[in-house]
Amino acid sequence: MKRAVGFTFVELIVVVLIIGVLTAIIVPQFANDGLKDKEAALRARLNALRQAIYQYEAEHGEYPGVNATLSATCTGSSVQATTTEQGFWLQLQMYSNVEGQVCSRQDEGAFPFGPYLQSSDALKNPVTGSNRVEVISGASYTIVADGPGLGWKYDNRIGVIIPNDETEDSQGNQYDSY
Repeated sequence: MKRAVGFTFVELIVVVLIIGVLTAIIVPQFANDGLKDKEAALRARLNALRQAIYQYEAEHGEYPGVNATLSATCTGSSVQATTTEQGFWLQLQMYSNVEGQVCSRQDEGAFPFGPYLQSSDALKNPVTGSNRVEVISGASYTIVADGPGLGWKYDNRIGVIIPNDETEDSQGNQYDSY
């Protein structure tokens, strides 16, 4: 009598179970790597933003976003912010004068400062995908996030910027503690 060649049903089930267990172990590690990359990018971007804020303050004597809606006249594109939030970003991305007015180019020394950020990518929070900033003039030296996934929160009185996200990172720390 000839014996049938092939695998039994039980052997196939065992192989499928082993593959399932290995997949359950390996896939979450790869999924977490993407989050860790975003967290590393968030820390780097936060560092770049903080350096830009401190540089702006060193040259202007006040933090960006304080006099953000002043109008200016220049030979480049003169931009007047309509909100403090818009002014904050413009003051970091464009050339500015001592008063904090902004222009798209240096304009023969009339706008000698900046730009402090070379790319608009620096404005996007890599974890939340938002470039929205909430500018406050706080009464304390501590600022906390308002909720999950909101972009940035910035206090123009003390020059502190944090991720405006109260959720936890892959290590269990809140993003607003970065």
